[in-house]
Amino acid sequence: MKRQLASLLTVLCVVALGRAQDLKLPADWEYYPLRAGATWEYQATGGKKFSIKVSGLEKKGTDVCARLLGIDSSNKETSEDVTIKADGVYRCAYNDNVLDPTLRFVKLPLKLGEEWDIEARLFNSPLKGKGKIADKEEMVKVPAGDYNCIRCDTTLETNNFKFLVTYYFAKDVGIVKQVLDTNGQQVTLELTKYSPAK
Repeated sequence: MKRQLASLLTVLCVVALGRAQDLKLPADWEYYPLRAGATWEYQATGGKKFSIKVSGLEKKGTDVCARLLGIDSSNKETSEDVTIKADGVYRCAYNDNVLDPTLRFVKLPLKLGEEWDIEARLFNSPLKGKGKIADKEEMVKVPAGDYNCIRCDTTLETNNFKFLVTYYFAKDVGIVKQVLDTNGQQVTLELTKYSPAK
């Protein structure tokens, strides 16, 4: 009986591993290479360090997402799940709290000057706003180097809070700079090192 149970567990593990390996993002975007093992290291406002690593792919509801694990210099951990589809880059969950509907923070296919409406829901609160791709590419200088970037601005409102998030995406690297403005208070993340997936 023990031998049969061990064999069954082995089969189940192999099947589960096979399914995990079969997972694939619906689309790729050269400005956000979400492959398992990719790591971004950032310097935040005030000198704090922050890193994000793609730990792998998993399902969140009906979406296949890249699981991004973040950790700061005080060892505080965060997670988010992001997917890329033909029509955009979507945040599906934050710290395991599912967004329903998901939040499209980049509209694809990429078109300079493009604008779109955003409607999502997190922690039972509605998120509404606008997204916009800048009219032209911008050169951005961060500790990791100089990058030609696509700038994406998203403005969100919920429960009397207003957020403006600006992302700077570099081809084959991802987010090299991010600025979060919450009711006038800003936090900036700048890339110090990018390690692509092996």
